[in-house]
Amino acid sequence: MDIFVRNIPVQATEKSLQTFFRPILGQFGIENFACHRFRGRGFAVITVLEVECAKAFLIGLNLPVAQSRPLKFMGRRIWCESSRRPLNDFLVKVLQKEKRDKQRRQMRMNATIYDDEYYQEEPECNQPSEAKDVFPIFGVHCGLWDYDRDELVFVSHLKSLKAGTLRFGQRKATVILQMNGLEGSHFIEMPYDSIQCITPGGGAVPSVTFSLDRCPRMYTKTLADAKSSSLPSSSVKFDRVSGINDAHLEITGNCLVYRFLLLADLELIMELKNRQYMPTILAWTTRIIQPCAALAQGFLDLEKATQTQISDCHFELKFQLQKLTLNNHISPWSVLELLPVILEIAKRSGDDTAAAAVKLLSRQIPFAGPATEARELCNSELLKRLIENEKVINYFVQHADEPEIKYDHITRVYQATVTPAGIYLHGPQFEGKNRVLRCYPEFTSHFLRVSFVEEDGRPLRFDQTNHSILYSRFSSILNDSGIKVAGRVYKFLGFSNSSLRQQTCWFMAPFVQNGELLCAESVIARLGDFSLIRCPAKCAARIGQAFSETPLAIPLKEGAVKVIDDVKGDEGRLFSDGVGTVSREVLEKIWEKSQIKTKTKPTVYQIRYAGAKGMISYDPGLMGEQLCLRPSMIKFQGRNSKFLEICAAGDKPFPMFLNRQLIKLLEDLGVPPSAFLELQQAAVEDLRKITLSAQNAASYLELSCLGTTAQIPWLLRTLDSLNLSFQSDGFLCDLVEITVLIALRELKHRSRIPVAQGFTLFGVMDETGYLGQHEVYCTTDTEQKGRVVLTQRVAITRSPALHPGDIQMVQAIDVPEDSPLRALHNCVVFSQKGSRDLPSQLSGGDLDGDLYNIIFDESLFPKEVYFPAQYPRVEPQDIGRPVESSDMADFFLQFMEMDKLGRIATLHQVLADKRPLGILDYDCLRLAKLHSTAVDFSKTGIPADLRDLPRDFGHFRPDFMANGPRATIQKGLRLEDLEEDTEPSFGPDKDFEPYRYYESDKVLGQLYRAIDEQRFFSGLQRQARLLKLHPRTLSRHSLLGNVWEHINRETQQVKWRQYIDWARGIRELYEDNLIESMHRYAMHPAHPLDELEAFLGSILGKYGAQSKHQREKSVGLRAKVERDISFIVDHIVSNDEEPAKQETAPMMEELNNDHGPPAPGQETALAKSIACLFLEVENGAQRRTRSYGWVVAGVCLKELEKWKECLSHSQFTAANKTADSASG
Repeated sequence: MDIFVRNIPVQATEKSLQTFFRPILGQFGIENFACHRFRGRGFAVITVLEVECAKAFLIGLNLPVAQSRPLKFMGRRIWCESSRRPLNDFLVKVLQKEKRDKQRRQMRMNATIYDDEYYQEEPECNQPSEAKDVFPIFGVHCGLWDYDRDELVFVSHLKSLKAGTLRFGQRKATVILQMNGLEGSHFIEMPYDSIQCITPGGGAVPSVTFSLDRCPRMYTKTLADAKSSSLPSSSVKFDRVSGINDAHLEITGNCLVYRFLLLADLELIMELKNRQYMPTILAWTTRIIQPCAALAQGFLDLEKATQTQISDCHFELKFQLQKLTLNNHISPWSVLELLPVILEIAKRSGDDTAAAAVKLLSRQIPFAGPATEARELCNSELLKRLIENEKVINYFVQHADEPEIKYDHITRVYQATVTPAGIYLHGPQFEGKNRVLRCYPEFTSHFLRVSFVEEDGRPLRFDQTNHSILYSRFSSILNDSGIKVAGRVYKFLGFSNSSLRQQTCWFMAPFVQNGELLCAESVIARLGDFSLIRCPAKCAARIGQAFSETPLAIPLKEGAVKVIDDVKGDEGRLFSDGVGTVSREVLEKIWEKSQIKTKTKPTVYQIRYAGAKGMISYDPGLMGEQLCLRPSMIKFQGRNSKFLEICAAGDKPFPMFLNRQLIKLLEDLGVPPSAFLELQQAAVEDLRKITLSAQNAASYLELSCLGTTAQIPWLLRTLDSLNLSFQSDGFLCDLVEITVLIALRELKHRSRIPVAQGFTLFGVMDETGYLGQHEVYCTTDTEQKGRVVLTQRVAITRSPALHPGDIQMVQAIDVPEDSPLRALHNCVVFSQKGSRDLPSQLSGGDLDGDLYNIIFDESLFPKEVYFPAQYPRVEPQDIGRPVESSDMADFFLQFMEMDKLGRIATLHQVLADKRPLGILDYDCLRLAKLHSTAVDFSKTGIPADLRDLPRDFGHFRPDFMANGPRATIQKGLRLEDLEEDTEPSFGPDKDFEPYRYYESDKVLGQLYRAIDEQRFFSGLQRQARLLKLHPRTLSRHSLLGNVWEHINRETQQVKWRQYIDWARGIRELYEDNLIESMHRYAMHPAHPLDELEAFLGSILGKYGAQSKHQREKSVGLRAKVERDISFIVDHIVSNDEEPAKQETAPMMEELNNDHGPPAPGQETALAKSIACLFLEVENGAQRRTRSYGWVVAGVCLKELEKWKECLSHSQFTAANKTADSASG
């Protein structure tokens, strides 16, 4: 039922109305209601779920008693009556869902199941508190923590005496300060996950100090018309700023401690510590002192020292020193004090060692503050750490090759992050090469990859408040000032298409090569001729081809490349858009360079060559070394390139997964819900079985390509064969559980359901002309299943799929034995016949590297097939002159502002669920067209016109779009209840109405509710606890100790103790690399990933499935961790290592006297791995990671297996020789 409310002030918010009416309606038994005010109008509507109670409330208002005490809201009398407007059905669904959710939460709070720790009641400290949460303040200091001998002191670099308030909310603390001389205010927002510690302090002036690990968000609020303070909230303007005044701008990126001066109530702040999600509150009275010099002066002093004292040192050392200060590890003055010792290290061990020692130091330094003792940051302690780092690094300089020497496809990449408030440095990291870096191998440090992001590392969400940040701060860095690093000035260079969507681009500093000064313009000119391109977006996309990561580069002979004609249909459409051919001789060079050892080798590749890009497929008819490109592949005239660069290979059929877009498409095309529910249920059952046995766990890890570099699947099977249960080890159990949790969240929150009868494959064209219209040739070849050719009707589609015609039915056929197509595998071959090519019918696809989904599960076949979308071609922007660097930089900013691809796709998903016709609804078809325009924005420069966006009245979304329970790993894997967000909105988000959710009755809602994460995961952990009680898992030793006993028993004759010191260094190297990855790929460096996430190379979604940003970070994380683990494993098993001389040699020699003569064959590798395992078992308390022991255990068991085989072979050979001698 709707209640109409009249005469409310236009400044009223929905939150304020809810707060006012909650106790009043509660007297009539009304707990579930929603308020909707009409912006700028003096009325609102209250929707109530309990109809009879609402009627009682209205009747009560008309009673004489009530008439004598009328309702007054914000000083005004208001009137309530029954509304005559139609009821919003979706709002009713929302209220029904919220009521059920509240009841479920209450049941969980009341339940006490002692045999399941998940359901136990939270400790008292986590319960909500009724403590005061708004405090008046009269000033703010911004500065740094420091130490005066052993005393913690606050160094104030900014003081501003402004009246205001400090408010503690559910997820953040917000400070509102009055602006000087203006009717407006400053807002400072500090999310709780950015606060290390809150420190109330007494003394003459009570205060509360916030120690942050990143800059807060800051806004200015002004009125559009300062003469009137009674304007509606729509006249209020919020602007994102980098500081509250000019003085603050100078320090905001490097001063992360804020002290607010309280008028009173200091003791009440301590009562807030019992609130859930509240950061640590630690009472500590500290002195305020003035700095010896301005922070800017400290940076200038360090810059001068860099130019004078270490001017001849390598760039990386200067980079690391600047990173120490810019990233707020220590102050510039502290770095100046360390400089003499760093110079000594550089002279003694070299600049690279000194740089590595400083880089390692940056991860060892704790943040100054109440939780850190003065001795941990004193000069002597930092010097001690530097010298220890030097020793560790020197060891590996002598005993290990650099990764870039061992792997020629990677190089060091320097990185910077630009936020609204600061600039921070990262790296260098080993990453895949691109063409530009490959062209200048001696000057890679002159290239800088720069990300423009939020303070917390996530992409900057553009709205009107961020306009000044985008077009003032970011624009000045891109177009004018650049980024100054260690005496160099890096200026904008370019970006790839993928990095554009990640808000990342490349900068470079000038350098001299062969007597020629090279800057950004000259580097681009060397790539090719772009003078004929008049569209900044297209020009940037073409230049961006050179920034695509290409792991392999194959030299080609002169004359090996030729251009062949494109294939066109009757209506002039391209059927060969983006695909060429290649000879076997070129393929063999690729196979040799990529060291493919499998019998089945790729026959299709995604490539870059000069100005060309696209796919190439094997043509057996080409002789010699030939690469055939088509005009559709050549995007510009490239220069000076003799290398064929490989981006990706069709080396296997990729698994097929459904997603929400495709499920909605299929549902509205007639596929019954039962088809999806059965597939999901089968996937959930498979996940449930994973932890039951080593075989199940190993198979799933292999299928998911998780832990394979560290040989974890092989290790689990081997432990099982030794009658050792992985369930008895905490790390291995957690590893398998987090793998299951990540997969479960992908199922529930993204509907990413595996389809066994489906593939994902690269697409190429039938060069023979054999295939007819609506026919495809789909072939796969794997070592497990051999060659498979589909010969049936199949559904084919690609992502994204929003239009009903984005999925088509075609006939998959076989080809004659003598057909050249027989040479292809792990791809789908499209026909060159018909009026329109099939790839373009599938969401505008082509053949330059798009992946296609092939479904041969008949239960998923659409009952209806629609004509594909046919949108008019969008003409690229034309600026009427050659494109300049500043044009591309401006487009980079424009794209950040106007890329609405995600917004369009989300609205399509919402409306398709709400509208009876689903994706066939007119508004959904309009959105599909807008989405197509938005996809091409990066190449055409023409953004989607948001004025064409359909309206979705009411912030109501289907339940499958809601967040899930919060996942934490720090103290073991755990899912927490999702708390209802009751924090009042104010500040820049004041007019943003939070989304509310209803239970969708469509298939996506059914799939979502079919998975209960908490029940599933608690059952999984209960099952794990029962397995630990099994006799097989009970032992007086740890599982790793049992492995050691087995190894020690089997290798009595192997000498390994001489490798102890060497093994200690190996462990240091492994731990340092993994910890570096945990920090580098975290959403924010101050909140490192858990070891499990880093080891698996998969970041756990906090409130559901991984976000797009987390998925992108996970790709880089996995590549680095796999590379690091491969390096460690290769180093252990290599046979060129000499045992280090040890001071304890006589004792070791005596210990080794117990062992027999060296065994033949694999002894060195086995001995080294035994030493590594021994060190981990004996000195486990000293370890910084849990995973290393299982990496070396896997290596050790593998080498033991090889050694036994070698030993058996030797004994067999010796026996044969003896027999031959006897017979002779």
